[in-house]
Amino acid sequence: NIVGYSVLEKAEPQKEVDGCMLLVDDNVDLLDVMCRVFSHRHKVLLAHDGVEAVAVIENNAVDVIISDVMMPNMDGLELCRHLKADINTSHIPVILLTAKNAPEDRIECYKAGCDGYVAKPFELRVLEARVESFLEHKRCAQRDFKEEREVRTAMLKMSALDQKFLDKVISIIEHNMKKAIDIDVNTIAREVGMSKSSFYRKIKLITDLSPVEFVKNIRLKHAYELLEKGETSLESVAYSTGFSSAKYFSTCFKEQFGITPTEFLRRRELDV
Repeated sequence: NIVGYSVLEKAEPQKEVDGCMLLVDDNVDLLDVMCRVFSHRHKVLLAHDGVEAVAVIENNAVDVIISDVMMPNMDGLELCRHLKADINTSHIPVILLTAKNAPEDRIECYKAGCDGYVAKPFELRVLEARVESFLEHKRCAQRDFKEEREVRTAMLKMSALDQKFLDKVISIIEHNMKKAIDIDVNTIAREVGMSKSSFYRKIKLITDLSPVEFVKNIRLKHAYELLEKGETSLESVAYSTGFSSAKYFSTCFKEQFGITPTEFLRRRELDV
């Protein structure tokens, strides 16, 4: 049984591991070949059908799934529907592989909630390029969201379920920020009905920020907005956005936007 087996435990040391990938296929030979290809850049976990895949996901932080459609016990479509309907796993990208290539088959894959579709037969180099391109686009969206001065979650291109989840998290942050309450990650996780570990995994995979970093990022975006609207008291901005001191706020603001709040205000005065 190779369910949950990590290829990197036996492979040569890698230069860099780019997340954890789960490969799901009942064809052992194809699974082995894909495993060799992707283990050069990713930690790779394996499963033979959807049931085994669910068991692996419950015990591992999986960043992306590549699954065959035609499998026993639970096929790829069922697996995709199961994951996308569960708030604990709906954020995990699923790329489906199928020998069926009729328009209705492609439509069925996307209706199941898949994030990508590759028709068989395919060249492994092409599959690898498709996956890496998908992940790179996701990284770019995450970077743009992090650097954006406004709270614009649509940039992350999430499902409706994940959009609703993230909007609720932000709403909790903003509500407590206005009340000058320093809310911790455990409290947010409880309010959205998730365990701390599941909440951490979900926020990290959606935004590439830890929950603590995400909270700080949202607070800084609001601080930027206050300064842009004309607020000149750094102490007032700091405390109203949840920072413990103006000095700490200034440090975080400089790290985020490449300019101190004081420099920002000076430039704003010159522009006016």
